[in-house]
Amino acid sequence: LHSLGGQSLWYDEGVAFGHSQRTLAEMIPRLQNNVHVPAYFGTLALYEDGVGHSEFGLRSYSVLWSLISVAAVFALGKRLFHPIVGIAAAVFVALNSFSIHYAQETRMYAMLAGVSALSMWAFVRWAQLAFQRHRNRQWLWAWAAVFAVFNIIGEYTHVSYALVMLAQGAMALLLLGMLAYRAFNSEDGTSWGQVGSAFLTYTVVNLVTLVAFAPWLLVAVSQISAQPNISAVV
Repeated sequence: LHSLGGQSLWYDEGVAFGHSQRTLAEMIPRLQNNVHVPAYFGTLALYEDGVGHSEFGLRSYSVLWSLISVAAVFALGKRLFHPIVGIAAAVFVALNSFSIHYAQETRMYAMLAGVSALSMWAFVRWAQLAFQRHRNRQWLWAWAAVFAVFNIIGEYTHVSYALVMLAQGAMALLLLGMLAYRAFNSEDGTSWGQVGSAFLTYTVVNLVTLVAFAPWLLVAVSQISAQPNISAVV
């Protein structure tokens, strides 16, 4: 929060503020003609209705998401290893110069980091449940749904979020391979039904995510393949 409102908005921050002043119907065509997706700008519009349009108010939305990323990394480290690991990881994120820089900008990058961390936290929980022999299948589907929701939000936050999903896909393949190996060798009581449940839930999650992003998919392909020309024709 230090000197958060001390400088005026620079160009890209001004663009974000300008988008947030439009209705969703007005915003989407402009975003489609640029390189952005609407989640950040749409939620910023709702946020600033409560906090105002000052530099401090607008940038505080990124501060909020940066804090969420710190909390999510703590939860992820705790879930994977130990609370001390979670605290250490959270400190690294909190003191990271990129985290601090983007926490003080009216841009979508702090939100991207926060949603990515939340998605990995939910993904890891799904993976842990997939490895448990005596688990409630409803919880497996519930956590799959949670990280599907985060992935949908992430896709509509920044097109580079696809890299997070690719990382999850690589880890899911390793997970399924390990489960299949255990089932084939009858290790630890792992069954082929357990493998099938993990495969089915992950497949459904990705199908739901892709369907949810389908309305923007062709636009995203054109956005990442070429820099759009948004200047007026004279």
